[in-house]
This record gives sequence, C-alpha cells and structure tokens, in this order.
Amino acid sequence: MHNTIYEISDKPIPKSGRATVGSLPAWFFDSVSDGASEVSDDDREQEINRLAHHLGSSCTWDGNKLMLSPDIRKEYFKGAFEYFKKAVAALAETEYAVFSGAVPSVAFDLALQGMAESYSDKFGSYVYDPGIGELFPLDTWIRSADVSKPYYVGSAIDYHC
Repeated sequence: MHNTIYEISDKPIPKSGRATVGSLPAWFFDSVSDGASEVSDDDREQEINRLAHHLGSSCTWDGNKLMLSPDIRKEYFKGAFEYFKKAVAALAETEYAVFSGAVPSVAFDLALQGMAESYSDKFGSYVYDPGIGELFPLDTWIRSADVSKPYYVGSAIDYHC
C-alpha cells in the first residue's frame, strides 16, 4: 500500500530546502515503511491537491499555503469517532479470558486494532515537521495544528508499507 508524507511548516519552505527521504527518521522505516521516494514536481502538486480534497471544506489551499478552518477537528474526525465508539463498545463487552489471551478472539483483536487506527492511522498519511525533524500521522498533526496561522507545504514523499 502506498501513501504520502507531506512536509508542512509554519514557515515557507524553499524548493532547495525541501525534505528528502534521507530527512525521515529511522523509526519510520523500522516500524511503518519498507521504502519511500521523492515525487516529481507534477506529482507533488497532485498529492497536495489530494490532501486538500481529503481535508475538504475544512481547509483552503492557495499556492504553497494551507489554511485550516477552526472547525477542522469538528468535521474531520466525525467518521473516525463513530468507528472509535463502536470499537470501544465492543471492547467493553470483552470477557477477561479474551483480554488476558487465555481465549483467542479475532473479533477482539480487530476491535482493538480498529480503535487504535480510528484515533491515529499508523499506515495513513504523515506530516513531516522540518522544524523538529519528526513525523506525525496526519490525524495526530491535525489534533495539534494551530488553526490561526497558515502552513506551507514543501515535499510530498511517497512511501510504501
């Protein structure tokens, strides 16, 4: 499966200063990805447009500037929250023997995985923050993004997991 890492900063990112695959932290290749590659300028534009479309009306994309709506968290997480609540409800009904592993349960494993992925998708899109040199799942970044300021997109890096 392929997905995208977006380099996003609160400062403009010159083309010559964009992140490369070599900028990414080693933990990402140890636990998430088995390979990554920079994309062409045309593909970068397509990926950024895909991000803006994914974020929907909760963001605007203008040139290299991304603006997030104050309502982004209210809108973006609606579907995931419903899935999260269903997974938690299923987990709440779990017997101790299943929880302890004495009785194997595929349904329990799937509910637990679904709960975690609905909160933060480990294999989804990522944001690379060049200011600190770290990666965050897009969901995690949206939860902490300052919606009062613009963000700038540098690289778009394709990764495989």
